[in-house]
Amino acid sequence: MNSVELTYPDSIGELLQDYQPCDASMELVSKGDEFLRNHDLDGAEQSYCRALETFEGNWDALAGLEYVESLRKPESVRFNWGENAVTREHLDRRHHNAVLNESEFEQGRRKLKSQPKMSLVELTTRCNFDCFHCSRTYFHCQEVDMTPELLSRIEQEVLPLVAFVTVTGFGEQTISKSYPRLMSSLVKQDIIPHFSTNTSTLNAQHIAALVRYDANVILSVDGTSRSTFEKIRHGGRWQKLVNSLFLIRRIRSVHKGTGKFRITFVAMRMNIHELPDMI
Repeated sequence: MNSVELTYPDSIGELLQDYQPCDASMELVSKGDEFLRNHDLDGAEQSYCRALETFEGNWDALAGLEYVESLRKPESVRFNWGENAVTREHLDRRHHNAVLNESEFEQGRRKLKSQPKMSLVELTTRCNFDCFHCSRTYFHCQEVDMTPELLSRIEQEVLPLVAFVTVTGFGEQTISKSYPRLMSSLVKQDIIPHFSTNTSTLNAQHIAALVRYDANVILSVDGTSRSTFEKIRHGGRWQKLVNSLFLIRRIRSVHKGTGKFRITFVAMRMNIHELPDMI
């Protein structure tokens, strides 16, 4: 595969203004997507390369090539979360708990026989960013990881009856060693993963897994220009962020739009002027 590197514009506004690949180039990108849907990596690679030859700055084609390259490599065990293994009996127990929980709420009971329908799981308080606005900058937070023993209890006592799990907290949850284990448990119990991420771990294989398992992901951005993004999100790199966004678009296109990705933007005096570009 030919190695092609492109430098992204310094803002989303510039990108939207300057990025105008011709129709012929984008048609080749679409053909590349179709080849991937048919598991033809060679055909996809050739089509994406032709798209780049037709329009040199086609970032969608570059993202397609990066995805092809990732598919040629052995799948990382970190992003192989297995398959849904939930049983009818399991679903009936979950439904019964949900009905009982709603009934007890309506009755105003303080002592419940039911378990919650939703749960928040925090795997780690560690983070690989040092964001300007984060509460970690003024609130002391001990950096610890959830123990395997506690995670086992959650898998056995909490997950069987909940329908919704948010994986979040003070840290970047995707850097935890237990992240693949928890995601696998959620998938096997037919619970759609929901979490926020600073995007630092979003490579092609990771994004493909999130799309494949129909995850609901919030991307923390807080800036639409290189200078603002890297000033607020210490540790983040603009080039990596924009590359991840193009990979998400390409991989969702290949898999027909599964997986939900949203962006969160914490408005402050130093970035509020960029909010229109985010919208």
